[in-house]
Amino acid sequence: MSISNVEYINTNIDKIISAFGTEPPELPVLYIENTVPFPAMTISLSAPTKEQLKAADSAIKNNQCIYLDYRNEEEPSAENKIGVIGTIKQLVFPKQLKSSIVIDCLCRAIPGERIKTGENTSAVTVCPVYEKPYDELSAGEEAATQLRLLRALFEKYAALVKNIDEKIVQNVKRINDCGSLTDFTAQYSYLSPEDKTALLCQTDAQKRTEQAIEIFKKEIEILHFQEELTEKLQRRFNDTQRDHYI
Repeated sequence: MSISNVEYINTNIDKIISAFGTEPPELPVLYIENTVPFPAMTISLSAPTKEQLKAADSAIKNNQCIYLDYRNEEEPSAENKIGVIGTIKQLVFPKQLKSSIVIDCLCRAIPGERIKTGENTSAVTVCPVYEKPYDELSAGEEAATQLRLLRALFEKYAALVKNIDEKIVQNVKRINDCGSLTDFTAQYSYLSPEDKTALLCQTDAQKRTEQAIEIFKKEIEILHFQEELTEKLQRRFNDTQRDHYI
């Protein structure tokens, strides 16, 4: 499938086409374990492995683009059906300073067959996924309703978690596309890797939004239960202390 024939649209399409033309690009693979990547996300690796440095160096020589593949620590050999195309923003090798890699994520991509390029390094042909907008202009009141609900749920979630930066909560109010909002709230939340991976692999923005709404509802229920349990234990502890002094 050529890039020009993909029916989806994405704000990063110009960057991809200008770098590769209309044919699916072959990109070096960079495996990451601690962060599930999402489009429009910036990932910083402050202590990259030798394999990650090799992949990033190879990307620098190939229009700076790279394929990011999340690996679950419990299932390191499992391959995701969806990854993310990113561009190397910064690469520092150990001889200069402490090694680091900074990557700007562009869009989801479907990987093809992996090609081994060296010991613990590989490349893959990828097809970028360009999503149809799912907002009030394209989908009407249904999308607007889901947008408001997801915003409200994330605000409630952030209030319960207590350590999500207020700037992030304010940025949520400025995002008007449901697919982009889902990606943004997922990357700045403490959802499980399984939930984040499920959201990453859902390429339909409407379905992903519905999925995110259910996930945040579940998380809020759990957080409420934990808060109530903590309060009960604290009251019991206080009562025990008071009885002891009496």
